[in-house]
Amino acid sequence: MTGTGGATGSTPHGLFALAVAIAVGACSIGTGAPTDTGLPSGVPSSPAAASASAGSPGVSPSSTESPATASPAPTPSPSQEPAATQKPAPTLTAAAWMDVGWVASGPQSPILQGDTQRYEIDGLPAGPTCRVAVRYPSGTTQSGLNAHTFSAAGSWVWKWAVPSTAGLGTATLTSTCTYAGITRGGDATHFTVSTFPQPTTDPNWTVTATVGDAVYVSPDFDQVTWEVLSAADGAQCQLTLYAVGFGNGTQTGPIYVPGEPYVHSWLFAVNGWRGRTVEAIVGCRLDAGDLHSISTTITIE
Repeated sequence: MTGTGGATGSTPHGLFALAVAIAVGACSIGTGAPTDTGLPSGVPSSPAAASASAGSPGVSPSSTESPATASPAPTPSPSQEPAATQKPAPTLTAAAWMDVGWVASGPQSPILQGDTQRYEIDGLPAGPTCRVAVRYPSGTTQSGLNAHTFSAAGSWVWKWAVPSTAGLGTATLTSTCTYAGITRGGDATHFTVSTFPQPTTDPNWTVTATVGDAVYVSPDFDQVTWEVLSAADGAQCQLTLYAVGFGNGTQTGPIYVPGEPYVHSWLFAVNGWRGRTVEAIVGCRLDAGDLHSISTTITIE
């Protein structure tokens, strides 16, 4: 191995003595107490010292003056308080908000006093605040339907129980969504509040129903409309979509009431069904042992 400024082999006695003398002389410089420069070991204490140490390797500085003492480092000032986190600015312009579309679903007639109802909005970006209001035939309004602000893109569901003071007849639901000071929506959805029918006593009752092909809504969702034309009074009906190897999905409708329209739209996640033909089953039951159903096939667009 070769070291900088060194030599290999034996050293003549004269040169050895000279080296010792230089070393002793270097140790005698600055015999007072060491000065704390406030700098880490090996860091030059002044520009002059830095210049001297930057000379050619193995060449001693010509000056024999003591190294200059560095000025004390300035006392650091207290760190500032971190700036308050700013709320992100809206990501849509007013014009872009006017082009945004969304899908809403529910409730569907007929509904009964005491039933739990739901209303869903899907497909909105982050930012809008949506409100829902329900007015019943009696003139009373539904409480507990709080406004919701979409903190992220997605969907939101409102759920509530129909009060005993709702009255019988047509109820009205309105929803609006506001973004950047611009309110959209406001269209009314009507549904019927009914009394619970007397269950049929005919053991030979049947189900008549239709199911339309699914309609494309978005890359992830389709919408299908199904209708029960006849069933037992008071029967609970539901639609099930089934694809071999892909499982199934179910939407449960309200109680069947004779003479009341029973038409429902179901917004469902496609889940890999796109372009496939699936089985659609409409089943209605009065109790666990009294189930009647029909089956057909539909295409998922």
